[in-house]
Amino acid sequence: MKKNLFRIGLASILAISLFFVSKATLFPSVSGDKEIHIIITVEQENQEPLVVLDDAYRTDAEYLGDLLEEISEKDNILIQYAGNKTDSFGRYIIGIGQYVTTDSAVGPWWLYNSSTNQSCITAGFCNGIDLQAIQDQDVFEFNFTSSY
Repeated sequence: MKKNLFRIGLASILAISLFFVSKATLFPSVSGDKEIHIIITVEQENQEPLVVLDDAYRTDAEYLGDLLEEISEKDNILIQYAGNKTDSFGRYIIGIGQYVTTDSAVGPWWLYNSSTNQSCITAGFCNGIDLQAIQDQDVFEFNFTSSY
């Protein structure tokens, strides 16, 4: 009787362990409730813009600035900011990778927009990255350009 109980207990533990291992392998967890699409381009003189990044990210971040920090950490992309999160308009981007604004008076500058984010559409422009709330399925396009 004790041997049967031992075998049943061992089989149960093995089955439960196998279930959790296979669940984690077959159905990996997806981090974040929102999927945000990020497109980063660099204008080139007399050529089509160079696409540096075109990818979707899953996140729980509430603001675009927090998502950019996640992307920078996850994909090892250097993003340089000016200002502070606590400033009136938050931080702004001065560099992504090797593309950096060296003179704010003449550019080129990093600009961004969204044709899907409701607050950007309503206002006609997007807020600073630390004030820009993000929603599921938003698409944000960042462009390094010398023109507005």
